Amino acid sequence: MYFFFPIFIFFFTLCSLLYAPCSFAEEPLLVFPHPPGVTSTMLSARDLGIHRVQKGVYSEVWTFEGYTELGEIIRAAVGISEAFPWGSKPVLTAGILKLDGQLLKFNFRPEKEDLRAAEEGMDISLRQSSFQGPSVTGRRNMFELKIQEKELGIFLNLTCLSPGWKPPGDGRLVFGKDQKSYWAISVPCPRVSFEGRVTSATGMKFVKGWGYIDHSYSNIRILDFSRRWISYRVHMPELSLNFLEITATPKYGGQDIALLAMADRNGTRVFPEVKVIHEQMLRDKQTGYEYPKIIRIEARDGNDRINIRLRVQGTINREDGLADLKAAERAIIRMFGISPVGFTFTNMADIKLTLNGKTQDLYSPGIHSLLVIK
Repeated sequence: MYFFFPIFIFFFTLCSLLYAPCSFAEEPLLVFPHPPGVTSTMLSARDLGIHRVQKGVYSEVWTFEGYTELGEIIRAAVGISEAFPWGSKPVLTAGILKLDGQLLKFNFRPEKEDLRAAEEGMDISLRQSSFQGPSVTGRRNMFELKIQEKELGIFLNLTCLSPGWKPPGDGRLVFGKDQKSYWAISVPCPRVSFEGRVTSATGMKFVKGWGYIDHSYSNIRILDFSRRWISYRVHMPELSLNFLEITATPKYGGQDIALLAMADRNGTRVFPEVKVIHEQMLRDKQTGYEYPKIIRIEARDGNDRINIRLRVQGTINREDGLADLKAAERAIIRMFGISPVGFTFTNMADIKLTLNGKTQDLYSPGIHSLLVIK
């Protein structure tokens, strides 16, 4: 099976459904529990390293997303999950989405012993591929991504321009009455500039642009706690905006959980109040799933505001999350009413920043992703 965001996030816990009972009794969800007034915390070396969770269904993934100067998207992820039917094997996945919608991609499942990851700092490698942070590269604020499998190679130097962060409460969504199940996220770098080269069957080309790095781990199936993910990131010369909205399952109240961070030369700032409005719902003819034509994001921090109006321009990628599973696996999963689809949309964003009493209007074409798990 090939992977591309947001499908690879889903697949890290998809196959465990084949062996898991379903439960629909509503249980509590704690959204990044924290003391009053805390919106985020700085990262430690431990936040970047592997966690190897011992209880629950362990999954962990490090991801990179970049936008080239031409507008192409480069995405890569390396991780491991106990949910896979083939055992706790790691997965390496990478892809390049071109402007015309053509997708170059691959995924690779090596043996468990091929994954080498440090507990302190970011140092992950799978055979000849690696994803490493400043403590390994030896250069302040420098990350390196090296992937070479099959026909596709990605070799990037990434300069982190704003400090990493994680949500408060140790960056965790906490689930259930016993509060022992969780999904945790940290962002080693919310704003990077990158340059390097990409190789494929068509040859080699040099690339440069802007990007983002995150890291998540959990002891709960994504299917168990979420039904929809919307991810939007925009990188401009002066700042980056990183937005994520997760819709919880009915089991955990069905609430929407939103995060918005702004990264610029002064640092990374997480806005504590975020409201999201979906307007003009459209139905995708190929899948039957609905998606919002317009997404309004309203974030507040005291007198400061960020208002974003995303207008969908078109669909450049659509992936069936079950397409490459075996027929028996697809049949069993669909018995539960699960047919995951990942979309990548082009958009036009109207952005209004009100910071320190000054208002600035920005307009930016961009891309956002939607994962529907149903």
